[in-house]
Amino acid sequence: MRLQKWITKGMALLLVALTLATMLPLTALAESYSATVADDARVYQKATMKGVYAVVPKGTKVTVKGVKNGIAQISRSGYIGYVDVDDLTAQTEEAKDKEINEKVVLTAALTVYQKASTSSKKAVTPAGTEITVLSEGSNGWLKLKNGSHVAYVQKNQLEKALESIVTPEPTEAPTAAPTAEPTATPEPVDVVVSKQSTVYKQADKTSKKLGTVYVGEELQVLSTKGDWALIDKGGKQGYMLKANLTKKADVTPEPTAEPTATPEPIACVVTANTVVVYKKASTDSTVLGKLKKGELVNVIDVKGNWALLEKDGNRGYALKGGLTPASELLEPVVPDVKFTATVISESMPIYQTASTKAKKLATVTLGTAVNVHEGGSTWAMISVDGVIGYAQIANMSARSYDTYASGDSGSGVKAINELLLKLAYLDAEAGSNYNAATVAAVKRLQLELGMLETGKADITLMRLINEAELPVSPLVKLTIAKGDKGSDVERIQNRLYSLGYLAKSSSVDADFGGTTQNAVKLFQKTAGISQSGKVDAATMKVLYSLTAPKLPSGTDPADQASAELDPGSSDNSPLSASGQKKVEIVIDYAKSKLGCRYVFGSSGPNTYDCSGLTMAAFSQVGVKLPHSAYTTAYGSAGTKISYAGLVRGDVICMNTNASDNDLSDHVGIYLGDGKMIHASSGSAKVIISDITSGYYNRVFSWGKRFIN
Repeated sequence: MRLQKWITKGMALLLVALTLATMLPLTALAESYSATVADDARVYQKATMKGVYAVVPKGTKVTVKGVKNGIAQISRSGYIGYVDVDDLTAQTEEAKDKEINEKVVLTAALTVYQKASTSSKKAVTPAGTEITVLSEGSNGWLKLKNGSHVAYVQKNQLEKALESIVTPEPTEAPTAAPTAEPTATPEPVDVVVSKQSTVYKQADKTSKKLGTVYVGEELQVLSTKGDWALIDKGGKQGYMLKANLTKKADVTPEPTAEPTATPEPIACVVTANTVVVYKKASTDSTVLGKLKKGELVNVIDVKGNWALLEKDGNRGYALKGGLTPASELLEPVVPDVKFTATVISESMPIYQTASTKAKKLATVTLGTAVNVHEGGSTWAMISVDGVIGYAQIANMSARSYDTYASGDSGSGVKAINELLLKLAYLDAEAGSNYNAATVAAVKRLQLELGMLETGKADITLMRLINEAELPVSPLVKLTIAKGDKGSDVERIQNRLYSLGYLAKSSSVDADFGGTTQNAVKLFQKTAGISQSGKVDAATMKVLYSLTAPKLPSGTDPADQASAELDPGSSDNSPLSASGQKKVEIVIDYAKSKLGCRYVFGSSGPNTYDCSGLTMAAFSQVGVKLPHSAYTTAYGSAGTKISYAGLVRGDVICMNTNASDNDLSDHVGIYLGDGKMIHASSGSAKVIISDITSGYYNRVFSWGKRFIN
């Protein structure tokens, strides 16, 4: 509440400014005229009377610039808007205040008011006081002047307090304020500008304008007269309204401790033309810069006359008089939509202003399409589902990509199919044709993303495929076994059918029976993993991979009568005792080199590259490996192993360079428990890394076993 109270003198209405090029042509008038809002009325940004509007309170004074087709173009404080002309009451010449200019002497005390309302602040003028009746307004109110003070009173109340009426002064134009220098104060007074003001050559608004002073500037008052102050700024003098100045001694000094930030910073708009920002809450502090009218800042605390501001991660102090909470102003003009972008992060917050400290308006998820109205280097003004705010550009993509649909073919389609297979959405081979299997896989991915299931790789999906971290199919989290039925079983059967382990289309019946179980066991045997007959996590990993083994030549599919399965062993480590001993020697050597520096082409003893480390480690047990990641992976030596078949001591081959044609650019030694030791160029040394998730899981190609 403390932050809300200090703005009571802020603008009650801010109409959205429009350029003349976008205004509705209006009937030209001899001159503008003043009007009053007859009842609470809607004021629109545009003459179409649609879109953003504000409700203007009854009694608000506005200037009518023109009228056409019953629509009035009005202005207030330099801002333009449009309203139904029937909602206005014109202040015609007859409705203007009637000039009187008569002097009177009170015979009794008179209660006067600050405004033409009995609910405004009041004061008592004693009997015997000579006052001037300036004019008569509406509803029987008279405007009075006593010296430099102006007040209001009901006509019948003044009549009771009058003794005599002095002959009115001539009605010729009043003479300008005397140009003679006012009496100087004994000593200049140090002041701070609390409201932006114009400086005049004389104590008269009709005199020459010398310039402008801004909120937070320091001046000296040399003397005062009436409402005016003679000020000095750097040796230059002029006159300004003294009400817009605050004695420097009255400005709250800097707090002794850093103010506690409020849980929710308040977004404010700079409503003065310029606001000076200081390093500390003192005009004696270093000036950090100036804010211009219309800029958005976050007020995170208020102490006396000072507001602690934050903008783009920078903090400073400014006098609060030049700021207005954004909630009290109309929403800013929203520029036209420039383009549509796609959210490529798992979630994207939308803030009220371009700051993560600002109020969070909403959060949108991966794949959501948003309208972009304005953009900078890191933030963009966006709109989605009626919410208008700011979001970080890194969470969005507006890049252009080729799109694909059923019937297309080529390398682009193959890349899509390969990704869909890795994510376990595609059940068929990852070929170059956009066929029915691809359409079904795309629909599954779109469903998972909460998108419309079109089956087409449109621009939204292509941005996600190329730039986002897409979710894996929920299928891989399941364990499917004999007795299960349904669409998930059918998908497994389709995948086994595509790899040749089922030969009959009739075997794809969504019922996990003995035939499907035998097909799973046959696949597990070929892949070198435990032959449980269940499609568990390990089986899923291999089944939905680019290296999933097809049915070996000469082996019958599971749904043919002659098919016989070797029950095999559930032991996933086929090494002999002597083999295990050799593996430990290899691994002990590699671990002894942890932290050694990576040098391309080196194989020890103190520096290594990836294949140099594997070559040196295996040489300890007489196994000769090439000093090449490519040859290690593609050479005839060793046995090719799937991810699920890895055991301690196997060499891991990885595709870390997607721009070449091979799938092995980096090698390491598997330690078991999802860990490998390798010479990393990225870390510039020998390290241990996790391959169960993240980067090394994504680039895994296959393993090679050189010790039996």
